[in-house]
Amino acid sequence: MMKPFTMTKRLGGRTYRYATYEDTKSEANKRAVAYRKSGVRARVTKEKSPLGKVHYAIWLGGTKVKRQP
Repeated sequence: MMKPFTMTKRLGGRTYRYATYEDTKSEANKRAVAYRKSGVRARVTKEKSPLGKVHYAIWLGGTKVKRQP
């Protein structure tokens, strides 16, 4: 279930875009590995939905955003 890129998050100095999420960490990691194989930076984070349900979000991107001087 792919969702459009809406949310962004700063992780390790890079800005990542929200791709999709899985219910289990292993599934999320498998998907992130698949993304990485295609040359995209992918990170997995543990998130809580507004209803309190835990899921594992996959963040794509990793273009460093230059700070304005």
